[in-house]
Amino acid sequence: IKLWVGENHRNKLGRVSLSAFVINGAGFDNVASAIASAGASLKLKKIDVDISLEEFVCFFKRFAVSLSDPRFQLEGRSFSTD
Repeated sequence: IKLWVGENHRNKLGRVSLSAFVINGAGFDNVASAIASAGASLKLKKIDVDISLEEFVCFFKRFAVSLSDPRFQLEGRSFSTD
């Protein structure tokens, strides 16, 4: 899923939308093998939905997001905190 949030205008969110990329007929338990077997010919269907940020977060039991600047090259690295 790709979540997109528009500009903030006077503490009001602009447009919020999501794009879901789905694979036809695989079923949840078979998605990983369907993607692997498709190789370079992977075809997904894109579904765009306008939704509030609150509605999106409510799809999940728990929701956490981590953001970092790609120039820092933190993805996949281990680190510790105090």
